[in-house]
Amino acid sequence: MKLTRIEDQSEIGAAYRSVFSLVTRGTNPQKAVVGYHSGNVSCRVAWNSQYGLWVMYTPKDWDNHLLVFGTQNPRTHRHGSLNITCQINVSESSWGRQRAGAVLSNGTTTYLAHNGGIAGGKEGVGKAAFLSWYRDHISDTVDVADAKDNLTPYIVIGKIAQPATFPTCSGEIHFCCRTFQEGIGCQRDCRSASQAGRRTRRQ
Repeated sequence: MKLTRIEDQSEIGAAYRSVFSLVTRGTNPQKAVVGYHSGNVSCRVAWNSQYGLWVMYTPKDWDNHLLVFGTQNPRTHRHGSLNITCQINVSESSWGRQRAGAVLSNGTTTYLAHNGGIAGGKEGVGKAAFLSWYRDHISDTVDVADAKDNLTPYIVIGKIAQPATFPTCSGEIHFCCRTFQEGIGCQRDCRSASQAGRRTRRQ
């Protein structure tokens, strides 16, 4: 399957709204405090019990097309702030650089994707290590060429605007990121992936 990255901001915006609408459909937004590496933010989140995750209504001064997910049920999580499990930013940065998230297309269908760039605050948690771990445990990645024919590997999360595909991709979001970042039952796998990632960079 040959995929290209969509660069048109109106198309990206439409794809973002489609995913956000799908995840928040039938939910009731509620106030919450969400924590991240440098602090926390008071905001609204929507808990989707079908998919087992919440999505943030991002503050107005944050990126426009940022999807922020977590797996703690805000209705029952009473101690401290909610933790972010995964964020997928399909916005273009203010200085024109591409974010880790992406909207890809094969000409007829659009897909939500991510290049594997993560930050977990632990040794061995990084893009190369995560992609190596993902290929070993989940699925192959897809190489996408830019305008200069430079290839970037992407994790294809799921088709956009097809509700039947999202339960799978939502499970993939929190299984992959939480398992890899927190090392739940796979500390040895994380170290192996980190070593494989370093070998990949040297080649």
